[in-house]
Amino acid sequence: MMNALFWRQAKRYLLGLPVV
Repeated sequence: MMNALFWRQAKRYLLGLPVV
């Protein structure tokens, strides 16, 4: 099972960082 909180944090981190 995947935690929604984890995904939320990851999304924020990914959004803050430039995706190459």
